[in-house]
Amino acid sequence: MKRGMTALGLVAAAGLVWVSSPAPCEQVAQQRQASSGDAVVCFCADGMQGPIEGLVVIRGERIEEVVLLRSREGLEHDALSVEHLAAYQGQEATPPTVVDAVSGATVSSRVLAAALDERLAAWRSTTGVDQ
Repeated sequence: MKRGMTALGLVAAAGLVWVSSPAPCEQVAQQRQASSGDAVVCFCADGMQGPIEGLVVIRGERIEEVVLLRSREGLEHDALSVEHLAAYQGQEATPPTVVDAVSGATVSSRVLAAALDERLAAWRSTTGVDQ
């Protein structure tokens, strides 16, 4: 069974809600949410070279930060660089997110964007942001 873009969980300002709880994301999300009050949404997707796991930090209704916790994408395992992740910063936390793909890592870039879009949609639905 392909894991795909499974919902791992989300931490909203109102509290912690987990669909399932991967330890690294849960720990980072709890720490970040407790210290800042930001919403923290975990994501996981099947990349070209293994799982891409991380979290997106949402402040208000904008993406504050995208953090990779695990990725082996690219020859040096750095295809989804800090610079690429920074391109999401400041965007509205509403799918679809739009950033340029990484040259040579187009599939990985698209997998990341799709995972973020899926989790942002779930966050918006769960928290009632769109109501």
